[in-house]
Amino acid sequence: MRLKDKVCIVTGSSRGIGKGIATAFAREGANIVINYRSQENEAKKTSSEIVQKYRTDVEIVKADVSKEEEVIEMVKKTKERFGT
Repeated sequence: MRLKDKVCIVTGSSRGIGKGIATAFAREGANIVINYRSQENEAKKTSSEIVQKYRTDVEIVKADVSKEEEVIEMVKKTKERFGT
């Protein structure tokens, strides 16, 4: 549990490599922000899998990381949810 009480924002984490990274961080105890751009159902599925298997807190945030204002909003939501 090397990442216990840490928060990880993982972009593109609703599927593929991003999902794998989010899952690995959760396995180590991190709370996870799942970022997606268009695959909301996949993001929800990933969130459920992580919560059930690793019992960490997860926030799902829609944001296009090529748009600065959406990234700023994602970080704001992360701070509101997790305090850091």
